[in-house]
Amino acid sequence: MKIIIAEDNPVILNLYKTALEKTDYDLILSSNGEKALENLNKTGARMVITDWEMPVMDGLTLCRRIREQRDSEYVYIIFVSSHDSQDDAVAGLDAGADDYIKKPFNPYELISRIRAGERIVELENKFRKTYGDLVHAEKMASVGRLAAGIAHEINNPAGFISGNLDIMEDYHNDLLNLIQKYRKLVSLIAEDGTYNISNEIQIMTTNIKTVEDNIDIDFILQDTRDLLNENKKGITKITDLVRELRTFAHPGEPKEKKTDINREILSVLNIIQKNIKFREQVSVNFGKIPSIVCNPAELNQVFFCLLSNAAKATMEKGRIRISTKTDNKNIIITVSDTGKGIEKNNLSKIFDPFFAADTAADDIDNGRGMSLNTAYNIVKNHGGRIEVRSDMGRGSVFSVILPFSKKEIEGISK
Repeated sequence: MKIIIAEDNPVILNLYKTALEKTDYDLILSSNGEKALENLNKTGARMVITDWEMPVMDGLTLCRRIREQRDSEYVYIIFVSSHDSQDDAVAGLDAGADDYIKKPFNPYELISRIRAGERIVELENKFRKTYGDLVHAEKMASVGRLAAGIAHEINNPAGFISGNLDIMEDYHNDLLNLIQKYRKLVSLIAEDGTYNISNEIQIMTTNIKTVEDNIDIDFILQDTRDLLNENKKGITKITDLVRELRTFAHPGEPKEKKTDINREILSVLNIIQKNIKFREQVSVNFGKIPSIVCNPAELNQVFFCLLSNAAKATMEKGRIRISTKTDNKNIIITVSDTGKGIEKNNLSKIFDPFFAADTAADDIDNGRGMSLNTAYNIVKNHGGRIEVRSDMGRGSVFSVILPFSKKEIEGISK
């Protein structure tokens, strides 16, 4: 854990280093409150140990400034000061400190107080994760309800619009046939002088030809056909999108059911392509895999997370490939990209809660939705695992391994 130390006395700073040198804590030393606040915002540390009296910004002001940053994660603050009156301790705690130690401090007491604060931070992390999972679960349930509502509200008008377009197409064909016969008759009258046609009819024929030329009847007939076709394609896209939304969220369906993973991935890919512009077309290579019993709505969240992260990693350049295969015990879904990659020292952390790094792409909605940690837990709850390989500048490969159930394995062996 990173700890910001705010202390203007070099001797005391050295005491901190000596007292904590055998611990795993990463100390970030600051000579005043302003520098400490700057280091806090830069590093995202979760604990600050501060002196009271310092130049530029004192400890009380530092404490208040930290508490004013309401959007940040909770920071545990320990005052260490030579101010030893009860009123001073109360003032420090009122300013937002969590603990108060008198100087000169005992190294063992300092470590114990830090560990107590660390437990508070861990509890806060667990609370935030649990709360985040609940919010996410409710969000996905809302997506399911929304998808069901959209399907109900759109499918009916889309259905009769599609039906009306079919009827209009039949009308267009009938009118086109009739117009072609009229045009043939007009051409015969206008061009063949052998017919005994009155002047009035000749004038009307000439006027019809003039109108045809002015309105460009050939263009109108062709464009009408094109407009009908475009509208029919549009309605098809709307109904496909509604179906894909329902497939993605699976509203009102049992949590676990026999699922075609390839079909689910295609559904997610169709949804995500409407939200993210991939630099290049995603390459898909589906193997022949059996259906498995799983929670498709949850796994779709995993696929959505991995694909959106791959899209972010390849925004400047690179390709994305998604494939599936089986080893007769597991289904293996691989999402690979040739993007910027992930630093080696971050590979072991990317599935940790609240971990953020430029090379570990956050979520499509700026971190408020699905995270790699949630994806990891979903796969784990399905008895599977996620593996990752990455090279900086060459790209990353995420593999989701989902085991078959005993019944599925028996079915494959037969």
